[in-house]
Amino acid sequence: MIDSVFSDAQMPQIGDDRKAKINPLSKNFEKKEFQELWGRINQKAAYTVHFETAELIGKCVKGVFDYDYAQFDALPAFEMSPLSTVELESLAERIMETHGDAYGWEPDVVMKASDLDALVLRSSSIPVQDRSRHTITSVVKFLDRLLEDQT
Repeated sequence: MIDSVFSDAQMPQIGDDRKAKINPLSKNFEKKEFQELWGRINQKAAYTVHFETAELIGKCVKGVFDYDYAQFDALPAFEMSPLSTVELESLAERIMETHGDAYGWEPDVVMKASDLDALVLRSSSIPVQDRSRHTITSVVKFLDRLLEDQT
């Protein structure tokens, strides 16, 4: 049955594409006119660049360090005040809900709200420059471990 619809002759020939390809010359290649044209245009061009390394480096450094960065002072600056412990606790609750939704589990069944608040209080009391980021990271890592323990 298969032989009635399939034939090896229909299959493409598989060759070795890694070998050099032969580029057959056009029949015009031997003509005198072509040879004259080819003699004029086949000249290879090579370009070289000479520079003093120290001079190039100096110009690059000058371009970077002589830049007028004062224009950035005109941009509006936003100051962020650190989150309070109450705000971090609220954020931690939202992170817990999102974590549960994302991974299809209910962390609030496994962990009490007071445990989450204690985790936030402990994390936020560590003297680091970015207390909010540290607290968020701690909450996510803790939830990841809880999830692993559940599976």
